[in-house]
Amino acid sequence: MRELTATRSFTYANRRLQAGDYFTARSVGDARALVAIGKARAATADAEVEVAPVAIPDDWRALAWPALKSLAASVSTETIRTKDDAIAAVELEIERRKATA
Repeated sequence: MRELTATRSFTYANRRLQAGDYFTARSVGDARALVAIGKARAATADAEVEVAPVAIPDDWRALAWPALKSLAASVSTETIRTKDDAIAAVELEIERRKATA
């Protein structure tokens, strides 16, 4: 739920947003707060921006922590705080892709 659409003009993360602008919240907590106070709404499936799936390398478990965290953050909407969080997020995405293939 981090993908949002601004419902009115405001500044977020040093960026001046206008109503209708698509943006990604820094965290799920930020997203929930922005929706709760009416400054944003969850981006709909018919959004103009389409994201291509991120390639997950076969040796993803051997990635250094910064690269693993980046990979996990790109395939998950959850906040990645630990290596275990990152591994769980990537494994979940791999299983999701197998189920839809």
